[in-house]
Amino acid sequence: MVAIFPQGRDEAVPKYEVLADGVARITTASATDYVFASLDGVAFTNAEVAFNGVAGAVRIFRDEVHLSVLEGAGTVRYQRCTLHADSP
Repeated sequence: MVAIFPQGRDEAVPKYEVLADGVARITTASATDYVFASLDGVAFTNAEVAFNGVAGAVRIFRDEVHLSVLEGAGTVRYQRCTLHADSP
């Protein structure tokens, strides 16, 4: 998996961690992003997030969280909040 980030001149380099096949956690000054992508599908769970589907994301900001299913049907969870989608 490759991540492209529009880094500002004075902005720190994001921290990029591969958590599993098709799963990455990217930490920047403004958010922590979990990215999920695999043509064969991804099933991933840790203490904070879970995802089951082809492509999706969790964006964790200081005061809000965005849950996204981006391709086909899927389920994404952050803590106790879960989004089920039949299509993106």
